[in-house]
Amino acid sequence: MAYDLETLSAKLEIQELETRYTWAIDQGQVELLAGLFPADMELTVSPGDTRRAGFAEVKAWYRDYCHEWGWENRRHYLANVQVELQGPRGHAVA
Repeated sequence: MAYDLETLSAKLEIQELETRYTWAIDQGQVELLAGLFPADMELTVSPGDTRRAGFAEVKAWYRDYCHEWGWENRRHYLANVQVELQGPRGHAVA
């Protein structure tokens, strides 16, 4: 499958966003999420029923979640990253 430069750039930007996101969480630096997402961000965690809207709610959820599970052993390993572009939006799974 051949991609144009704009498509490749968009896919790479989304992968970079995932990397910065997981690094911020793994390091316990929830404040870094503010620079990655808009203030009206939404978080959906699946499987499960977690849905939070807005940076304040998302930050509070992460603080509670990570406090409960601890920061010291938190590590994300991203593999099999699949990025789909839908107009100006993208969706990624890993």
